[in-house]
Amino acid sequence: MSNKPKLLLQVRTAIRAKHYSNLADKSYIQWIKRYIFFHEVKHLGKDCSIRAIKAQLNY
Repeated sequence: MSNKPKLLLQVRTAIRAKHYSNLADKSYIQWIKRYIFFHEVKHLGKDCSIRAIKAQLNY
């Protein structure tokens, strides 16, 4: 098992390091959750294609 933090925790850490607002933090997290659920909770990782991203944005 990996000790690597989960995706949303990594995003929150990065957002806070850049001193973004709490509202921006919540907004980014919500978009990421929607993206994940749009793709039926599959692990996309580095295999995510441009077509998949465009499909999500046009949804």
